[in-house]
Amino acid sequence: MVLQRGGVVLLIGLAAAGVQAVDLGTYNGCNATDAQFTTKVLATTPTPPSSQDPGGNTVLKMAFAKQADGSVDVYFVQKRGPVKRYNGKAGTTDSIGFINADFRQNEYGLLGIAARNDFLTNPWLYFYYSFAESDNSLTQRVSRIKMTADMSHLDMSTEKVLIKQKRESVTWHTGGAMQFDSYDDLWVTFGDNQQTDQGPGNTADLRGGVIRIHPDESAKGYSIPAGNFGAYFHDVYAAKGQADLAAKYADTSIVKPEIYIKGTRNAYTLFVDPIRRWVAWGDVGPDQGKVSEEYNLFKTPVFAGWPYYAGEEDMTGITAYGNAGAIKTGNTKAAPLNAKNLGIVTLPPVSDPIFARNEACAMVGPVFRYDGRITNAGQMPPQLDGKWLITGCDAYGWHLMTLDANVSTTTANTTIWASIRPTTIVDVRQGPDGLIYYVDYGKGTVNRIEYTGTCKDPALFPTALAPSATPSRADWLSFDSRSLSISAPGAHRAEFLDIQGRVVASFSATGPATHAMPRLPAAGIYRLRVRSTQGEVVATVPWIGR
Repeated sequence: MVLQRGGVVLLIGLAAAGVQAVDLGTYNGCNATDAQFTTKVLATTPTPPSSQDPGGNTVLKMAFAKQADGSVDVYFVQKRGPVKRYNGKAGTTDSIGFINADFRQNEYGLLGIAARNDFLTNPWLYFYYSFAESDNSLTQRVSRIKMTADMSHLDMSTEKVLIKQKRESVTWHTGGAMQFDSYDDLWVTFGDNQQTDQGPGNTADLRGGVIRIHPDESAKGYSIPAGNFGAYFHDVYAAKGQADLAAKYADTSIVKPEIYIKGTRNAYTLFVDPIRRWVAWGDVGPDQGKVSEEYNLFKTPVFAGWPYYAGEEDMTGITAYGNAGAIKTGNTKAAPLNAKNLGIVTLPPVSDPIFARNEACAMVGPVFRYDGRITNAGQMPPQLDGKWLITGCDAYGWHLMTLDANVSTTTANTTIWASIRPTTIVDVRQGPDGLIYYVDYGKGTVNRIEYTGTCKDPALFPTALAPSATPSRADWLSFDSRSLSISAPGAHRAEFLDIQGRVVASFSATGPATHAMPRLPAAGIYRLRVRSTQGEVVATVPWIGR
């Protein structure tokens, strides 16, 4: 154990006396155990004055930026407005700005932060925070602010507010987790603001769900990616021949187009698989002493059930909040009904969580992705590749979940890292260096977990799904993982662009023609731009690269 009293870094070995190491398995002849990890405290903020933090200024969420030399900077927010940066190379922490968040209610304040994938060349930070507007109305804001040219602090004059969602003056259920995926889409969780049907059961309201938007330079500041909640269920019901219901889901006046998931209570943590776009969240359940804590992981938009169902529990007749009244009867999992008659009345069938447990405080971490191209010796071992890390803001500890082949259920739940004993975990991420970072709210710390063993595999790295049917409306273009076909007559040009917008492969020819897919630099997400005599199409291509 190393303890640096005069600095911010604490290094604590996990092989504590009396703690038996957990075998993580053998990979290519190399064995790993959970004793082969260390944890470092990177930055410290004030601890909450009480467990409910009525006026504290504690760290809540974090985001990352990987520097050219491989070091990782951690940007993090504190409840009452400070924005800070841990410099991964220098090992120091500095203040970079302050956001005027409304922190008067217990859980509310500056709650979320996300950094763009191309942050080093396009340095915008995105925030989720509570605000008191000039007309005294209360909102939850999603906004972006650019760093100054020298990257020393936030340039507050650049702030653009993307979303203002009204909120009530209540105490709990803020949401606020944020993450970009590799398609440059931004995902944000909105708590239900203690509004039961008016929030999570109401498709005309963002509260009680997860949104997905694509930030851009338009006047609005974002566009809507294809396949969100409304568009997805339009297609589902159209395929079933329910044209009237399908039309309602396509109506953006009653289904907010930003919504991806609906029916959550307080999704306080979020994980989005960057390439596959599986979305996971921990939904903090009601205080009813039942199996109501939810760990969710889905591949498509869903209605998650709240306020009618929570975990394994039917909430019918239960009073969810104070004087809000009991949850109305008449709901089934197959046909939940929006009792407030706001948004769509006939909601999609309830999708059950992948895992639930007794009343507590559910928090999710990442599905590990091992990347043998990363040279950082401390990244998680290949034994963890594809495993899902979950935890809680109670004393639940760390759990490694094994998922089945369909990612629909768990086949094993292994408790690990018994010697890492945070008091209140509120954020867990896998950084771009392959290490695990977490926020311990109870101790006011930003922390990093490193692997000290020797198990490596340079040949193992994340792979995308092969491209499927062309996600465009052009009937003259189609492609799969091997070829690209253009039936339009005359000249055409195809370009493949990386996530920074740089052309990495291109060709020109005369159609109709079929071309072999070019070899792209590495596994990742690319844009395919095709111009022909029939027009232009831009599509997203997840590329396996091996």
